[in-house]
Amino acid sequence: MLTGALAAAGLTVHVLGTCPVPVARTHVGRHCDGGIIVRTSPGRPERQLLMFLDAHGVDVDLRTRQDLERVMNRHDIMRSAPDEVGEVLAPMGAVEDYVSTVMSAIDMNGVREAGLRLVVDTAGGPCATVLPELMASLDVDVLNVNARLTPLHPTEADDEKEEALRRLGQIVASSRAALGVRLSPTGEELSIVDETGRVLSDDRALLVVLDLIAAERRYGAVALPVTATRVAERVTSYHGVGVIRTPTGPQALAAASTAEGLIMAGDADGGFVIPSAGRFPDAMAALVALLGLIARTRISLRQIDTRIPSTTLLRARVATPWARKAAVMGQVRRAAGDLPVDVTEGVRVSEPDDSWVLISADPSDASVRLWVESYDDGRAHELMEHWTAVVRDAAAEDGAPAGASR
Repeated sequence: MLTGALAAAGLTVHVLGTCPVPVARTHVGRHCDGGIIVRTSPGRPERQLLMFLDAHGVDVDLRTRQDLERVMNRHDIMRSAPDEVGEVLAPMGAVEDYVSTVMSAIDMNGVREAGLRLVVDTAGGPCATVLPELMASLDVDVLNVNARLTPLHPTEADDEKEEALRRLGQIVASSRAALGVRLSPTGEELSIVDETGRVLSDDRALLVVLDLIAAERRYGAVALPVTATRVAERVTSYHGVGVIRTPTGPQALAAASTAEGLIMAGDADGGFVIPSAGRFPDAMAALVALLGLIARTRISLRQIDTRIPSTTLLRARVATPWARKAAVMGQVRRAAGDLPVDVTEGVRVSEPDDSWVLISADPSDASVRLWVESYDDGRAHELMEHWTAVVRDAAAEDGAPAGASR
């Protein structure tokens, strides 16, 4: 239906079928003026999401989304004459183009000589059809897990992901592999397991990759959202690499990826952007880059993780009526008092002991989100309890019910 509607509007439509999101983005960036990706909603397979891409293959900006919504609401849709209907094409070579783009953009020196053994879980997603072609040219000993398409199970819940990572850790430890990775079903997020079978949280995985790439490059900068751990600055500055803080969301990271000297970007949720390969999170490109870094460094992931300082980073969400969001954020500013405040996104309050709190109204949900980080676990929970109460009380001042969830 979507393909027919686009063709009826006079557009030439390239139908890629089932493929990883990074492959579709790469094809759009090389061959099209824009794109639409249809995917299931994470954790809710009964819902479908439409992702609108610009000519670079990245998500369109907020203004463009609002323009599209106005056109849809007015039903002001262009219609073409019968002789102006567009073509529907099934282009060949999208996967080959993607593999060529990734392999030509990333330094793979030393991988073949390192003799790495790798366990890869493709989560039953379409990466299973692309990854073998990427790995074939690297001479890496790969043990594949769930290397099949599962169209009847297109998404997964958090507990399913945790169980899959636990099993992956067992396989990595028993096979004596250098590492294990799990690619999300869409191919956008990368989860990492070290050589002992220990699953790295998204925050720790980000720090480990930052340490590897900063130690090798020793110049430039990385782009991270304001919600990412502040340990990142300590890790990168040690190697002479800076950190650019951005608002959350794929558009902000895509914009930052064009900055001169940027060597990597990460969204702190398993998404890694390798600017030389694309302006969007790409688990397969991140895996290829990670293999190169590990091969040349010859230091295990466990050794790297051990030398990075540990913190407690907590997240929470407080249900908040849409009409109360502005009042809540105003109350947060007042509650901060004389403490340093940053308003890059939401309100970030810096504490004297280097702890910090970030409170931001969710743009797409009736809630306010909170992040707290501290080097002391007890202090982190204390701050979360305090600021959750501030938000909850402000959200309920008009008598509307409000609650919090981790």
